[in-house]
Amino acid sequence: MTFVNNKNILNVAISRASDYLFLLIPEKDYENFDSLYEIKKIGRKMTTLECSFSTSDDVEKIMFGESQYIESNTYVTSHKMTNVFNTPFTKYEIRINENAIDVQINDI
Repeated sequence: MTFVNNKNILNVAISRASDYLFLLIPEKDYENFDSLYEIKKIGRKMTTLECSFSTSDDVEKIMFGESQYIESNTYVTSHKMTNVFNTPFTKYEIRINENAIDVQINDI
């Protein structure tokens, strides 16, 4: 939350774009959307500019050929003190707890 609400970080990200800028902004039904005040400011400005808007399903359809590709190819489990990765059975494996997150992208 701190990262996406930091005006300076957002300014650097936007000002460094040379040809295109892609912003991935959560939808309004995201549980913490109301606290994303800096992102919402940018979203309001984007509606006055020449921008196109797509949902995550649209982007996944373009990138992977099907909507909800990432969700259907991801396995999420708890993060352990020592992670042992076996033969993967999904493209993406996420191990998470309150202090850490590991993302493994498998070539299957």
